[in-house]
Amino acid sequence: MKRPTIQQILDKDHLIIDDRFGSPQNDIEEILLWVTKWNYEQLLQHQNKRLSFTQYLRYILALGKRKRGMPIAYITGYKDFGGRRFMVNRHTLIPRADTLVVVEYARRFCVEHGITNIIEIGVGSGALITTLTLELHNPSMTFIGTDISQDTLKVARKNAKTHGASISFVYNNLLDNAENFIPSTKYIIISNPPYVATADLNEPSIAYEPKLALDGGADGMKYYEELLKQISTLTHKPEAVFFEIGFNQAQLISQLTKKYLPTADILIRKDLNSLDRVALIQMNPSQQH
Repeated sequence: MKRPTIQQILDKDHLIIDDRFGSPQNDIEEILLWVTKWNYEQLLQHQNKRLSFTQYLRYILALGKRKRGMPIAYITGYKDFGGRRFMVNRHTLIPRADTLVVVEYARRFCVEHGITNIIEIGVGSGALITTLTLELHNPSMTFIGTDISQDTLKVARKNAKTHGASISFVYNNLLDNAENFIPSTKYIIISNPPYVATADLNEPSIAYEPKLALDGGADGMKYYEELLKQISTLTHKPEAVFFEIGFNQAQLISQLTKKYLPTADILIRKDLNSLDRVALIQMNPSQQH
């Protein structure tokens, strides 16, 4: 059987992918770029070419996985985030563009308030803390990332090394044994904890992602509450906490903050789609951000 040209693949194969899983046309292009190791410009230039036998076999296998709903990032083993490429696998969540707003608000706060240390709770692939480290580009700052999964930490370490980011990674659950890694100087905490309600874990869009990194309990707020409770007991509290939240969780996170940190200010910021995405909890209400 004669192998199709790139153009024939682009014209037809997107029709067999369920558009509930994303953009079929973009998916085909992503698979082809991965298989050929070309950039997008090269893909356009070589549309009359045919894939080699090995490339076509990899393409067909990848296409089958995508038809079954597997995210492109898990097929290719990487995801671009903030203009950088990060390794991902079945142990890590796939970085999403909406998380970039957490990076920007945290970066701005650090610059404006002279923050010298950043701790991320639950680093996953390490995309967030690595991007923030590189964006701040301040060798005098200290960056710490924690996670409860050793497999996840392996990925985060590889990504940090690939991008030349100096980050200390700690195997730890939330803020347990916090005295072992919390600095004595000014710091902030950033976190994108599991926040999907247990009943929503069967959504097709997240079916392949690790449940450990998604399941936030009955209302999705389990780990926010645990973290806020732990923060309330710290002798040396952070200057601020930056949480990524679900689009419908602003009221719930506000209520929990008032319960455990009654003197703190909480501001809700929106993502690129104008949905609530970041909860900025500031410990000193007199400093407006």
